[in-house]
Amino acid sequence: MTVAVAAVVVVVGVLASAQSAPAAAAEATVCQSGSLPRQTTDVDADIPIPQFDPALGTLLEVSVPTQTVHLDTDAVFENTAGTPVVVGEQMQYQIQFTSPAGLTSPGALSGSILRVPTQTVSGFDGTLDFAGASAVQEAPATRDLVAPAVQTTDAATLAAFQHSGG
Repeated sequence: MTVAVAAVVVVVGVLASAQSAPAAAAEATVCQSGSLPRQTTDVDADIPIPQFDPALGTLLEVSVPTQTVHLDTDAVFENTAGTPVVVGEQMQYQIQFTSPAGLTSPGALSGSILRVPTQTVSGFDGTLDFAGASAVQEAPATRDLVAPAVQTTDAATLAAFQHSGG
């Protein structure tokens, strides 16, 4: 099974005004997105997102409205036994997003994908080629998953999302 991961981070802040006269500060939303390339399972990688620059104003909220995973699988079997066998495959998955800096993490996404319905496959046909009566080939299956949104206005957590300068 291969996996591709993507996330969007929304930062809401009050932007500082360059005007000398007092003016109402304007709220602005800055969106950052990142992704990981398609790779095999057991992905344990960070998606880097630029930090908020406090020179722009005050950070009010950080939210991660979209975290998605694209799963795709292939399934082929070759029976190398001399007699028929019953085969079937159901793939189980569990995806856990871990949010940075104290931001709440969404719950795990888990489930299963029926890859090969239970069936009898003939005894080995003499060629290990994943073809013929002794083999099963199923079309690729895909699944797109979306994690629930997470957000915070907690000052201590927001501080971790700000660039410290230097």
